[in-house]
Amino acid sequence: MPCMDASGELTEKGRAILAALLEPASMESVAERTTLPLYQVRAAVREMEEAGLVKQSEAGFVAVSAGLAGAREKRET
Repeated sequence: MPCMDASGELTEKGRAILAALLEPASMESVAERTTLPLYQVRAAVREMEEAGLVKQSEAGFVAVSAGLAGAREKRET
């Protein structure tokens, strides 16, 4: 389950995960918020971390400024 397509655009699932990471959260919490399986959330968060869209903090994973635009797009749709 890639969270980005071949052109580097966020998929719908990717935008949903970023929206769940507007505030720091654990991967388990993101899975609950998005109703996605935990294994898909883990894979997507790793992919987004490598792309510089999320980072891990003491409180959990959180979207960084580069990822916030994608998360906001999800909230508006």
